[in-house]
Amino acid sequence: MYAHARFKRFLSLFKAAVATVGKHFYLILFPFVLDLFLLFGPRLSLSKMLNPLIMALPPVPNFTSQFNIRWDEFLKQFTEIIDGFNLFSALRTIPVGIPSLMSQRLGENAFAGSLNPIELSGFGSALISFAGLVLIGLFLVAIYYRQVSKTVRSETTQDALKNQPFLKAYLNLVGMNISVWVLVIVLAIPSTIILGLLLRLSSVLGNIAYMIISILILSFVTPLIFTPHFALSTQCSIRQAVMQSIRLTRKSGILTSTFIVIAISLSYLTNLLWNTAPNSSPFVLVGIFGHALVSTILLAASFHFIVWLEEDETAAQPIIS
Repeated sequence: MYAHARFKRFLSLFKAAVATVGKHFYLILFPFVLDLFLLFGPRLSLSKMLNPLIMALPPVPNFTSQFNIRWDEFLKQFTEIIDGFNLFSALRTIPVGIPSLMSQRLGENAFAGSLNPIELSGFGSALISFAGLVLIGLFLVAIYYRQVSKTVRSETTQDALKNQPFLKAYLNLVGMNISVWVLVIVLAIPSTIILGLLLRLSSVLGNIAYMIISILILSFVTPLIFTPHFALSTQCSIRQAVMQSIRLTRKSGILTSTFIVIAISLSYLTNLLWNTAPNSSPFVLVGIFGHALVSTILLAASFHFIVWLEEDETAAQPIIS
């Protein structure tokens, strides 16, 4: 009975998040406006720079027999992907970024007609543009997370926390994203080599190794899931934010895993709906609105979850006793 009551309290966090966004509807403007810009704004294209280099690539021996597609057709498909790519999508930073539906799409900007793309012809200008867009995107993320955090904490009984100075929070976010990408590159290279070798030896060995690596990655990432929340909304360094996230996830036990599964499932299933309308349809605006609404509710739910764990010591006890 007690465990059932606590689990109902856990599920009520999502209801509280809906109420938070309902009272402070302006919070959805961050992802909503970003997607409107990606839909109606100009495209920053790399096709003028990259397509000639791709078309000049020499044919790969036995490519057609191995991949069941001719080399020239493969290059044509590759150039079409580049033609549809918009470098402004870098405003949606990874892994921590403002949720965006349009950053995942290729092709023309909008049903109202696409503006002439802005062509980048040099690697230097492309690199500078990418870095600048990423920094702007991280700046917007810092505002977005801090505003949602401030709104959630103002509605709870928890004592107000002193916010991290914005500049320090922003630098924390930049450093955290850089660290994540460095770690991904360092781990991805040996993992890819090992998987490739095992797949050549045996598909069974390769699949087993893939499963083991996936489990290890999930076990490593899950305790760090709330690091950006602490780094942006409390007075702590990246290291302290990591430690607080690990402490909170260990304290909550299965609750954190349950929250992540519910949040990812809701996001994935609703995205299937939002992505049904093509860029050429006016209904894409409904998808943009729905995606911004659901994404903001899930972010607010994550802050409600953190506040609940910090306030309620009984939340740390196992659901199944």
